[in-house]
Amino acid sequence: RSSWAGKSVAVKVTATRTGWASGSVTTAAKRMAGAAIVNTAKPVISGTPKVGSFITVSNGSWNPYPSGWAVTWLVNGAVVSGLTTSRVQVRSDWSGKQVSAKVTASKSGWTASTAESAKTTIEASPLVNKTRPSLSGTGKVGSFLTVAYGSWSPSATSHTVAWYVNGALVSGLTTTRVQVMSAWKGKSIVAKVTAKRAGFTSASSSTQPLIAS
Repeated sequence: RSSWAGKSVAVKVTATRTGWASGSVTTAAKRMAGAAIVNTAKPVISGTPKVGSFITVSNGSWNPYPSGWAVTWLVNGAVVSGLTTSRVQVRSDWSGKQVSAKVTASKSGWTASTAESAKTTIEASPLVNKTRPSLSGTGKVGSFLTVAYGSWSPSATSHTVAWYVNGALVSGLTTTRVQVMSAWKGKSIVAKVTAKRAGFTSASSSTQPLIAS
């Protein structure tokens, strides 16, 4: 019987015969194996799946009703060490990745069972410019200007550069170091840096304008 799960069970046999006193013997007790708790509804993740927000996993539904639950969080299928609460804050390195949670239900006398939620994709967050790009050089015709990428959070893994003169894109000019052309004299020069990183949306920032002389 299910109510015997996890308990010690013994059998007592009593023998009778007319004209004889009855006698009894009891077998050695044996602990009954507990049946596994059955998951009837999977855990569900709720909340806003974006960096900095909180998400929560429900316990799901089980039969019989458990006396305890344990939670494990996974990102792209890998266990996040030490994260065992049902409510967690989405970390920056989860951006653009799939998050799920496993809930293990337990009850005295029963075998624990585990169920996993559906995977939730964390919204890709934009890179944040911490220090804007900057130009170095005199800006004189014939001299060279160099753009520094600036700093980004989290750090970018690649950058692209576009150059603008009086607000107009200079077609085909994508290097970090350029020579100031005579046609630029007296005009405003700006370099626009676009930072990229897998799992994050690209972001751009421009230098302060420099007047060519």
